[in-house]
Amino acid sequence: MKSSLLNLANLTGAGVFVCAVFVGNAVAQEKAAPAAATATAKAEAPAAATPAVRPPPTAASAATDLAGIPADVLAKVEKHDCKTPVEPGKLSTNSAQKAFRNDLDTFRDCLIKYAETRQTVARAHIASANAAVAEYNEYVEKVKKDREATK
Repeated sequence: MKSSLLNLANLTGAGVFVCAVFVGNAVAQEKAAPAAATATAKAEAPAAATPAVRPPPTAASAATDLAGIPADVLAKVEKHDCKTPVEPGKLSTNSAQKAFRNDLDTFRDCLIKYAETRQTVARAHIASANAAVAEYNEYVEKVKKDREATK
């Protein structure tokens, strides 16, 4: 999970203002895992730290992941249009079994293409969110320096 945390204590005279923005993505987690494992290994006994492996998604886990997302945001997400193959059954002919395997391969390829496209879009959204956070943090630092300069 990637986070940006800025303590703006000097900007508010009476109290402490903290702004935290957390944006999660698998790429940031993969980049952070070695550093976190190294820090953990240094802090603890010299045992090797093994990063946690997330199990592959299931329909139930996908539904749970979507539960916290507002309906208006979900409405904008495109659904895949991949055609699910129909299993021919145990007593089907060899040609029907072969056709099913071909349809299953086509279904898999369609879903892979859909997932890759969605992940590309997600990475673009994450990059945009990170840029917005960086812009905010830079602005706050500028204001902080300007206020310190006028003292």
